[in-house]
Amino acid sequence: MTKITKVEKIELPTYLYVYDILCDPFLISWILHEDNSSRTVQKLVDSKIWPAYIIGFRRIFKAYSKKFGLILTLEYTGSRVDEVWGMVIEIDNEDELSKILKLYEDTELEYYHIDDIYYTDGSVSEGYFIKPREIEGMNMELPHCIYISKICNAANFWDRRVRGYKWKFFKNIYNIDGIPILATSCRCVLTDYKGEIHEIQCNCEPDGLICKI
Repeated sequence: MTKITKVEKIELPTYLYVYDILCDPFLISWILHEDNSSRTVQKLVDSKIWPAYIIGFRRIFKAYSKKFGLILTLEYTGSRVDEVWGMVIEIDNEDELSKILKLYEDTELEYYHIDDIYYTDGSVSEGYFIKPREIEGMNMELPHCIYISKICNAANFWDRRVRGYKWKFFKNIYNIDGIPILATSCRCVLTDYKGEIHEIQCNCEPDGLICKI
């Protein structure tokens, strides 16, 4: 089974595995370059970001951000059937890492080294992932619609490049109560901390392929 080790800092250069809104290449392009044009995004796809997954985890809406409300974090299950599909970003320097971490500036984070990150071409690498700390028993808001939109963007973007990616991406995302969310490309049904059900719909183009803020 994949070995993970909690660490105090991320050693650079490295590969950073992400599994939440950072899987949206347009968001990463803006964070790193303040440019999310199609040309800049394609350059990242060609040289710096790749679809990938890890084994033995699940994603769950059980962390909190003042900016986004309820957000995803990782839980270790140890089961080989639990794959979390996301993306890898090649991080070359402290400037790039600090720009990415700024997205979580109001969230308590933990850093982990992971031995096995799996890529769609069959290769494997080591790297790191960021884990927002779980919050228990807190009056947490639902995820902001922007957060859901970015998740949908990511699933749709990579699904056009990797067959079945969207299904695999949404397969392993859970509510705060541990029940899998009901999700399509642009709609999520979520349970809040009180056990109440909410539907979150993002603002999409008619074809449902590109979600917009």
